[in-house]
Amino acid sequence: EGEGEGEGEEGQPPLKKRRRLVIKESDEEDNNKENKEWKELEQGEEEQEEEKEKEEEEEEDNKNEEKAVDTLNDIDKFGCGKTLIKREEKEKEKEKKKKRKKDNEKIKEDVNDVRNKEWYKNPRDKNGIKKGEEGYNPKTLLVPKRDLDELTPAQKQYWEIKSDHFDGVLFFKIGKFYELFFMDAELGNEICGLEMVKSKKEAIPHVGFPENSFAKYADAFVNYGHKVYRIEQMETPEEAKKRINKSTALLQRTICQV
Repeated sequence: EGEGEGEGEEGQPPLKKRRRLVIKESDEEDNNKENKEWKELEQGEEEQEEEKEKEEEEEEDNKNEEKAVDTLNDIDKFGCGKTLIKREEKEKEKEKKKKRKKDNEKIKEDVNDVRNKEWYKNPRDKNGIKKGEEGYNPKTLLVPKRDLDELTPAQKQYWEIKSDHFDGVLFFKIGKFYELFFMDAELGNEICGLEMVKSKKEAIPHVGFPENSFAKYADAFVNYGHKVYRIEQMETPEEAKKRINKSTALLQRTICQV
């Protein structure tokens, strides 16, 4: 494709359309590590809940084992054998618990996928002005508090930052990788050829790259006329746990470079 003149914003010189830049990481170990970092993030948020469910299941199993009678040792006054809790009922209860757990995981997936939300499809700034209308501020995004509160902690943190910096691409640090989500991920795929991360727990658009490739990808976005916000972790997982006195904690993050 050749270069040509594109339409710029009012009062700004026209942007040049550039060839699609394809940047691929040859090290397969980096990709595997990225997927591991992402899984650990969501695992940290669910760890306590899963442990609690496991303890409840074990406690329930112990109670059922005490009550269950598989032989005719329990004889009532009429001389009839009876079983207090049948194994079939016990198995059915286990299946119900598994189904509830799967349903809860699906609900969490659906909550984080905000692409069908009105505020995502038809953005407004924090003053309620629609994109394209007079006075619209492209830097901010109005995200209803009730929708923010439904998200997992990491995604809530992401959208809190994104809502104040909607005019650029967020390079969101997770572990030793920078992650891009939703519309930013789609740009990363289009401009740099970054492949979407596949996750069983998350269906949201998501790409990433190792931290030592920051300059390369930042330059690629800037060359296409995009602003880049660099979001860094301001503490280690150990420091975060100590700060809020919990076994798992969301790390503090902030913009350190534009």
